[in-house]
Amino acid sequence: METQVSATVVQSPDGRPPKADGEAAACSRHFFLAACLLTLVNISVVIYIRVIMHEQETSLNKVTAENQQLITSRSILQTQRDNLNWTLGAILKFDTFPVNVYCPQKKCQSCQTGWIQFQEKCYLFYENPAPWKTWPQSREFCQNKTADLAVIHNLQEQEFVTNNTKFYFDEWHGYFLGLFQTADKNWVWVDGHNDTLQYWVTDKLQTPDTNGTIYALLIPNRNVTANWNRADDKFQNKFIFRVIMHKQEASLNKLTAENQQLNWTLGFILDFDTFPVKGYCPQRKCQPCQTGWIQFQQKCYLFYENPAPWKTWPQSREFCQNKTADLVVIDNLQEQEFVTNNTKFYYDKYHGYFLGLFQTADKNWVWVDGHNDTLGYWTTEALANTRSCALMIPSRNLTANWEEADCTAQNKFICESQALRWSN
Repeated sequence: METQVSATVVQSPDGRPPKADGEAAACSRHFFLAACLLTLVNISVVIYIRVIMHEQETSLNKVTAENQQLITSRSILQTQRDNLNWTLGAILKFDTFPVNVYCPQKKCQSCQTGWIQFQEKCYLFYENPAPWKTWPQSREFCQNKTADLAVIHNLQEQEFVTNNTKFYFDEWHGYFLGLFQTADKNWVWVDGHNDTLQYWVTDKLQTPDTNGTIYALLIPNRNVTANWNRADDKFQNKFIFRVIMHKQEASLNKLTAENQQLNWTLGFILDFDTFPVKGYCPQRKCQPCQTGWIQFQQKCYLFYENPAPWKTWPQSREFCQNKTADLVVIDNLQEQEFVTNNTKFYYDKYHGYFLGLFQTADKNWVWVDGHNDTLGYWTTEALANTRSCALMIPSRNLTANWEEADCTAQNKFICESQALRWSN
């Protein structure tokens, strides 16, 4: 009897036989590869977009920098253009511009050869031998050099001009200024403004007997605030004329001054062991002087105005030194005028403000910075040399208001220190 073997074949719903295991595995691999390929495509797209964005950002930064450079270049060009236009305008004032005089070796300078610069002006002191010139002739000479007779605007300019004049011939001769008297008896400068300084001599003031115009004359070797006299239109003298200096040089001087100011400030700060930031820079905004001090040029001043009891000279100096300062040293007439104008009368005519000036054992008057006094702004009474400290008396003559004082007497005083920065 034969044994029969039967097999059951399972069919799919559509009547087809099922796929073999190998074919199913192949299909799975195809699906995986497709998914991987899609992922790689997505990553590539992301990377490409990021590269494009980075390039755009770099390009934008470059364009911004180039734009800023263009703005800067434009500003420089505008400045150069303005300076060139100014220079051209100055040149066009001449009939013939003296290039070799203003620009020797093609390098321009502030003032012509032989002229003296002070601040932003150039001055020529006419020192030719006789015959000299009348005032009208002097002015014509100046104007032919595209200048004019000197105009004095302030004490600083008066002091500069005075210091550059020299005695000659006799006490009546001097240097013509650009100042004259009008028909209505006003004294007017050649630039059109009325005189308010009135530095006339206090003795031997002349009143010329003339129907013509009267002119001002600066007499050498006189007090700086009393050395102008009068002259008629026939009197021959030397004279002074001035012109505004070259603008480019003035600009260079300004840049140089700014650089000096920064170096000055740093040097000033380094003088301290600990710099009082709150005193000089309240709210982090720095100022030249501490609160309560007054700035004049490159220095700061404290006028001690506390009520009595005041202080002796040694106590006054100790007070100043504790503030990284010292008692005031008067270096010139300008500083003397500033200090005098900021003192006030108090108590009686014998009280004043201690200065940093004292008398040594050998009877020399020496300032606290070590140099001997050469100004001598003492009162008109002769020095007794019996007291050793100097006192400024308020409400006295500008050039005669220092008194000898007992160093143990109690007075107000003036402290002085360098400014953190100075004004232009």
